[in-house]
Amino acid sequence: MGADLYLNSVFQKYRDRYAPKFDHWVAKRDALHKAGQQAAADKAQKQVLRYYDKMYQRGYFRDSYNSSNLLWLFELSWWQDVLEDRESVFQANLAKVKPADGETRAEVEKYFREKYERLKAFLRQAIDRYIWGPACRILHRKWTSYESALRHFTKSAEEPENRAIC
Repeated sequence: MGADLYLNSVFQKYRDRYAPKFDHWVAKRDALHKAGQQAAADKAQKQVLRYYDKMYQRGYFRDSYNSSNLLWLFELSWWQDVLEDRESVFQANLAKVKPADGETRAEVEKYFREKYERLKAFLRQAIDRYIWGPACRILHRKWTSYESALRHFTKSAEEPENRAIC
């Protein structure tokens, strides 16, 4: 289980573009595996992962309800809270995360920092596309307008097309 956030107008374009290639490589991998050609199936699996990542690279953000949950590092819940200016909480909690067996501290920090950047990129996409439903519920409570959200993301709020009320 987890929080799956979609910007359908963005996500669907990527899904439509890469799903046929993904499906092709899944079928090929499965056939190779069934034929006992494991080395070739492993190579095909790399293509499966490649096209899966491409399908979900834009307009989608996932945060699982497990130890990889990003919002927990902000002491937030997808069910109860919104993302406030909690960088200091994130930093403090990130320092407390214990690496799993075989992981290094640097790998753990890299994972969560990259996940945080993906969340911010997703929210920027929502703002840029006027998709205020998920964005306004997740973003900073004091943001009452598009301009205040844009200022947070260091974008210009002076352009008329960037004006909208949340």
